[in-house]
Amino acid sequence: MTILSPDQQIRAFRWVVLVLALAAGATLYPLWAPIVLAIWTVVMIRPILLRVARAIGRDKAAAIVVVGLVMAIFLPVLGALASLSMGAITLARDLAKSDSAKNAFISVVSGGEPSAAEGAGQLQALSSPSKIMALVQEHGMSAAQVLGGAAGALAEATLGLFIYFYAVYVLLVEGPSYYDWLERHAPIEPTHTKRLAGAFEETGRGLIVGVGLTGLSQGVVATITYFALGVPRAFVLGLVT
Repeated sequence: MTILSPDQQIRAFRWVVLVLALAAGATLYPLWAPIVLAIWTVVMIRPILLRVARAIGRDKAAAIVVVGLVMAIFLPVLGALASLSMGAITLARDLAKSDSAKNAFISVVSGGEPSAAEGAGQLQALSSPSKIMALVQEHGMSAAQVLGGAAGALAEATLGLFIYFYAVYVLLVEGPSYYDWLERHAPIEPTHTKRLAGAFEETGRGLIVGVGLTGLSQGVVATITYFALGVPRAFVLGLVT
């Protein structure tokens, strides 16, 4: 029976850790985007965490930073959705008040350009339960497929956001210890590990700053253009842009 030396045991242990890490990576591969984005986010907001942690502790500081991140992401989105919803309600009311708007709406959904009498007849037809059931039977499968796809996308987005925020909190609290453990047990030299980590951080910082500033500049230019052209709800449209 061959007995491994201490150096060989350490080397074998490192390779076992590498194999387990690769297996974990394969398991988490479908969720790689929110996890990688969480790591880059932690790299960006680490200075803020350190300042707050000196006063109230690392755990509370991480919680406050995550709550602020959630508000920074969701409040503008909720505001835009609320404004767009009010705009949709206003549009629906305008359509209901205007006969010409009703005919235009019927033209859009039917593919034709009906007269006033035809439009009134189609609207009356929609009030018949048998006509409604016929429409449901004709288009129900397509509607169900669309709703199923939307529900799947919503569930995937919700799971991704949960993993992102949870990973941000965990990395803010335990990130330094995780990196120290990885540096000690990685099957490469610590200097190479530091260089890879530095390159990873610089890549994330460049992507986030580059994409963020590009989106911000495009949104500002679009908002100014909307205001100049007199487009309604220019600020909301600029935010969406």
